[in-house]
Amino acid sequence: MSIRTFFQQRAYKKKVRDWPERSSCMLEVALDPPAVNGLKFHSHIDEAQTFGRPGAVSVVSSGSIVRLDFLHQGLELEYEDDGLVYIGVVVSPKDDVTSEPDMAPARATLLHGARLTLSLEIKADRIIEIFGSPVDDDQDDEERILRHQINEYTVESEFTPDNGLKRLSVYPT
Repeated sequence: MSIRTFFQQRAYKKKVRDWPERSSCMLEVALDPPAVNGLKFHSHIDEAQTFGRPGAVSVVSSGSIVRLDFLHQGLELEYEDDGLVYIGVVVSPKDDVTSEPDMAPARATLLHGARLTLSLEIKADRIIEIFGSPVDDDQDDEERILRHQINEYTVESEFTPDNGLKRLSVYPT
């Protein structure tokens, strides 16, 4: 970690220290336009305090991306220039090696035409039924990742080897 990144991370940790503590709530992930509980892409980082105080704050990509992990929500948000650019909903943290070790499973509903409660029981076929054929379908022994294009955004669904949804992510294409 560079000195610049170190001080940026320290400044962001100080910034969120006074954000209120919140208990877990049901997340609603909308896709047109992308938002989580009304927090839309390009929203300022200060608006994320609606989810409470993040359990982890990190600065990545040479200091250009700030990641807030709301461990009690199963929610990851990334900001570039203090504007929201990534929403990650961790459905099954025990199956997701990239999530923080203390991440709780998200309680989340996907809003896209119909309401779908996100859970490990959601299979790839159900996601394809909702979004249509993916633009990309990567599979190996560890996971399967479906990528769908919704307007100018990518919706990425990650599945366990047993075909259970473990993460849903939305980011600009």
